Amino acid sequence: MMKENSTRTEAQGPGSKPNPFEGRGWIAQGIGFAIILFVLMFLIYPWISGDEITLKSTLVGMLSSLVGGLAYGSIMKWLYKKKFVK
Repeated sequence: MMKENSTRTEAQGPGSKPNPFEGRGWIAQGIGFAIILFVLMFLIYPWISGDEITLKSTLVGMLSSLVGGLAYGSIMKWLYKKKFVK
């Protein structure tokens, strides 16, 4: 007999993919999103628009990107939990 995966819920079928936000996956997803957000919004955009990139703007950008990324990860975890537990 096949051994069942303990991380799958009843709502998931045998061929479905595991939840990427389960466990600490939401933190990894949030930090990945924060890095992309930081690079695009606080490094590339000011460079293209000709604005000055200062230490203060970089530190504020890091902090706000981290908060936004972790918020994104936790919201996605909550939404996936709602979707799979129905």
